[in-house]
Amino acid sequence: MPLKYKVLPEQRLLVGVFHGTLPPDEYMGGIDELGQNPAFEPNFDRLGILHNDLDLSMFGLKEFRAIRDRMAQTYYGGKPPQDKGKSSYRIAAVSIPSINDTMLKLYTATLATSLLSKVSMKIFPELGSALRWLGHDNLIEDFQSRDWIDFMNVRP
Repeated sequence: MPLKYKVLPEQRLLVGVFHGTLPPDEYMGGIDELGQNPAFEPNFDRLGILHNDLDLSMFGLKEFRAIRDRMAQTYYGGKPPQDKGKSSYRIAAVSIPSINDTMLKLYTATLATSLLSKVSMKIFPELGSALRWLGHDNLIEDFQSRDWIDFMNVRP
């Protein structure tokens, strides 16, 4: 699988690792799984670890709109929440500069239209900067443990 994730409810953080060719249907499956996960809330911030071989070429505006609609259905019963604070979050992506930067910006803009009040996204060259931006400086040392290194680098 080109994606895997961990929910950190105490930190209100979703950590995702992405590599290889990511088909839209696998991403949609992740949305469905998260919708069933009692530890996850839609307004958790996101930390994405994007490996150099990540290929998002199967995604375009049509797929991003479908993702937005699936999130609306799965997380909010098809209607945007009245309290926009319950749907706003930040995305910190750890990635080297690539075409994926443009795809992430399009993804963020699409989510912000009609579903979410505010989705902020920023790309970082290294993990520590991403965690600091998200306000999780306290996790920098934890993420250097063997378990986290394996999670972020070992493919299933």
